[in-house]
Amino acid sequence: TCTLNPDENQGVIKTFLAGQQGREFSTVDVNPLIDRIKSPYKLSVQEGINQYGLTLRPDKLPVDGFFIACLQKQGGRLEDA
Repeated sequence: TCTLNPDENQGVIKTFLAGQQGREFSTVDVNPLIDRIKSPYKLSVQEGINQYGLTLRPDKLPVDGFFIACLQKQGGRLEDA
């Protein structure tokens, strides 16, 4: 999403995962992908990771604010990014 509002970001993912349909999903650990970043902003990106996704903050990075969540359906296979 293009907002930094926790209710619209982490809150939506948390509510989805707690619901009937969300029980088939889990969050994906994005740390291995973040480890590939070769940038002076790597630490700022890592600081934005929480159990529901990744928040990119404009006060920490030269970008607009964003929230990114990666979910995987159980039994599914996440392709190598």
